[in-house]
Amino acid sequence: TGGINAEYGDSKFFAMDTPSLSLEALAALQEFYNEQALSKTTSGLDPSKPFDKLFPEDWNMSQFWYASETAQLYATESKEIANGGKIAFMSIPSAYHVLKDDKQAFLFEYDKRFEIYSENFIFYDYNKPDQIPKEMLHAFDFIAIDPPHLSEDCLTKVLHIAESLSRTETTPWLLSTGAIMEQHLVKYKKRKFHLCEYKPKHTRQLLNPFSAYVTYSSKRLSSSNKPL
Repeated sequence: TGGINAEYGDSKFFAMDTPSLSLEALAALQEFYNEQALSKTTSGLDPSKPFDKLFPEDWNMSQFWYASETAQLYATESKEIANGGKIAFMSIPSAYHVLKDDKQAFLFEYDKRFEIYSENFIFYDYNKPDQIPKEMLHAFDFIAIDPPHLSEDCLTKVLHIAESLSRTETTPWLLSTGAIMEQHLVKYKKRKFHLCEYKPKHTRQLLNPFSAYVTYSSKRLSSSNKPL
């Protein structure tokens, strides 16, 4: 996300704010390039395929997908808390994919491969908040957020966009990001975030720890009673 996004780090593979990969994950680089070459020649993508096969991680965009356990957990949590209302998944395509048949769920993404989701795909660049469709403003009852860069600038801009998508000032949020971002999250005064005991998992082993935060009480994610 900066132009690049989704469960990612930064636009450059070894950028400072990019989650670091273990040697095991780096060993999969050749596999990635093979998958990417195949995806570029494939037309008519089939949404019924597993997410990571339908959309291979594009490491040139620093994409690191959540493991199916985390994607399912985030999707289930979002649907339950939204209670029939609209859900915005901001740069969390793997969780959105679980609810892809739910017309109340929308994916805000920079990667246009996700246009396969048709009218429930909303192109989004966090540097251009004025491009968010007007009909999407203050229309959502739950927001799931994964800022695409591990930087204070990105976090702040993404949260401001989340505010514009939220139906009210108390619309519940789920935030999933690198644990290092907590030092910046505490500066955000419009909402109180609670750290969760649940730790997000990725399909590739990352060296950087990730954390989940919510603005409400979550039994499923075991949120702390005390805000940051």
